[in-house]
Amino acid sequence: MENTKASNVGSGVKLDHDKVDITFVFEYFPRALEAVAKVSEFGARKYARAGWRTVPDALRRYSAALGRHLLKEQTEGPYDITDSQLLHAAQVAWNALARLEKLLEDGCPLSKDPTEIQSENQ
Repeated sequence: MENTKASNVGSGVKLDHDKVDITFVFEYFPRALEAVAKVSEFGARKYARAGWRTVPDALRRYSAALGRHLLKEQTEGPYDITDSQLLHAAQVAWNALARLEKLLEDGCPLSKDPTEIQSENQ
C-alpha cells in the first residue's frame, strides 16, 4: 500500500499540522474582537454592510482614520464621545484590520523571504 496521508489516517486523526491555528486569536483577544465587532456593526448601520470594501483610496483613508482615533483617544479619552460612543482603541483596531485586508486583497504577501527584503532595501 502506498504511504500517503490518506492511507495513514486513522480514527481520531486530523491533518491540520500545516494550517494556521485561528483559535489563538479567539483565545488571546476575545474582548478585543468583540469590541471590533461592535465597530463593524456600528459602521454597517451608519453606512452599509461591507461598504468599506469599495471606499476609493481605501488604504490612505483607513490609515488616516486609524491616526485620527489614536489622536482622539489622547484628547477625548477612551471613548468616541462625538459619534459612536465606542472605544477609540477598537476603532483603531478596526481600521488596522481594514488596512491589512486591503493590502492582502491587493496581492501583498503575508510574509517574504528575508533575502528578498534585504535586496529590496539596497
